[in-house]
Amino acid sequence: MGKSITVLRILTTVTIFIIMGLNPSKTSHLSYATVPPPSIVAEGAVLMDGDTGQVLYEKNAHKTFYPASITKLMTALVASRSLDPSDTITFSRNAVLSIEFGSSHIGMREGETISVEAALHGLLMSSANDVANGIAEKTSGSIEDFAKVMTAEAKALGAENTNFVNPHGLQDENQYTTAYDMGLIMREIIDNQLLVNIMGKTLYEIPPTNQVDEVRYLAQGHKMINERKDVNIYREDVIAGKTGYTTSSGHTLVTVSERDGRTLIAVTLKTDAANLYSDTNKLFDYGYEAFEAVDLQPTDYIQTLPIMQEDIVIGKAGLSLLEPVRLLLKAGQSIEDITMKTTLPEALTEEATMHQEAGRLIISIGEQSIGEWPLEIMELEYDDIRNEMAEENKEKKEFRMLEVIKFFILIGTVVIVVKTSTFGKFH
Repeated sequence: MGKSITVLRILTTVTIFIIMGLNPSKTSHLSYATVPPPSIVAEGAVLMDGDTGQVLYEKNAHKTFYPASITKLMTALVASRSLDPSDTITFSRNAVLSIEFGSSHIGMREGETISVEAALHGLLMSSANDVANGIAEKTSGSIEDFAKVMTAEAKALGAENTNFVNPHGLQDENQYTTAYDMGLIMREIIDNQLLVNIMGKTLYEIPPTNQVDEVRYLAQGHKMINERKDVNIYREDVIAGKTGYTTSSGHTLVTVSERDGRTLIAVTLKTDAANLYSDTNKLFDYGYEAFEAVDLQPTDYIQTLPIMQEDIVIGKAGLSLLEPVRLLLKAGQSIEDITMKTTLPEALTEEATMHQEAGRLIISIGEQSIGEWPLEIMELEYDDIRNEMAEENKEKKEFRMLEVIKFFILIGTVVIVVKTSTFGKFH
């Protein structure tokens, strides 16, 4: 009939080492060279793996700084979630006239209408503050309400040390972020192909509008993307990014590189013009040269959980990762430095289904927590007892139904007898 077990706890955490499925030849050493971390001028910096969020380099990664126009990355992300590219924006007087004199803009006019797609190009390529305001008003009704949404959505991504009060990044002491938080925001953005495509362009044309007869020509301001800006700074592997600058923030930069199947995100905050791009170059070179990828396959970790009905085990479920996880190791690290912890229920119920998420896998390298991934049910197997219990339940239901029928027959009989007796008494 199967064994009976008592559930002693709801969650259990198990620590294991990755042994199965990984190449044994890589256990003692890996093939990359020892590369020292770079010396970065920027006061805050982070190099992050775009696939896993693994931090490869950090300098004051959680210290707050003013973001300047890299703010517009969050503006674009929030807007892209709410607006269709074919929607239109009509610019208010407040949107075009409330920005600082001399700050970046593309000359939008009160009452002028352009598409959301054109606006996003102006926002990300030309860093237009008037466009940022228009996008905010179109999305949330007001700049203030939009900023609240920006902050809330940033925190939902894990950007806990970030606060926005405007959509453009012009100086405000209450608007701040960290290198790590901006890395998380850009990591979310790289899954948005529309925004990546826009940032990857060097030129774009906004056609004539209801108020302007000429074409507006936009040029990408990020020199690593736009070869025409500076051929010596341009990098072919850079696919997206955003620049920023105010007197208080200094230069800020967020950049995405894609090479050899890997995606890296570099963030530098509060630096000077001379080192703006050289810092990012150093970070990318370090990321590609100092780290080697090791793929954790779904078969490297399989967890089996019992399936229970009441207190009886009726089967088991096999849990594993849905897809491989790529981890990056540097010199001095080995496969044995990778550990996994699982958060799992002690048992599953009979309602368990294939591909249902049934736990979480937390992966670390040494002392560094890399992230967590869902464990899904990839195999279900039931014991014969399940069929026995089903048959037993069926018999119980049939028995209960028979008892109910007997009860109603008895009640009916009593009623008939009572009525008959009463009729005979008076007649």
